[in-house]
Amino acid sequence: MIFAWFEGKKALVDWYHSDVHQRAMRSVYPGQVFDRQPLPDLPENTGPILTIVSVKFAGAPALGASAPRIVSIGIELYAPLPGGVAVGGRFAPEALKVPGLRDIDLATARQAEPR
Repeated sequence: MIFAWFEGKKALVDWYHSDVHQRAMRSVYPGQVFDRQPLPDLPENTGPILTIVSVKFAGAPALGASAPRIVSIGIELYAPLPGGVAVGGRFAPEALKVPGLRDIDLATARQAEPR
C-alpha cells in the first residue's frame, strides 16, 4: 500500500508525467501505450488529493524473472471532507488545511480527562 498526498490536480498530473512514474508504468506494462490525459473529469481546482495505491503480487517470481508478477493494482483518489477532529496529530500532513477540522493538542485533551 502506498498513501500519497498531492496539493491538487496539477501536482498529481505532474507526478503522473514524471520520469519516475513513466518508467514504473513501462516496467509493469511494457509495450503499453499511455496516450490519454489523466483525470479528464476532475476539475482543475480540485485538491488536496489523497492517492492510495494497492498492489497485489503473485507468489514467488517466475523462474528467471527479477520480480514477482503483479496480479492487480488499484489507484484510488480521495479528498478530505469538512469536519473531523485531530487530537495530538493526524494522518494528513499538517500543511493540509481541512475546513472545520478541530485540532486539539494532546496536553489540552489530557486536561479534560476525568479524574
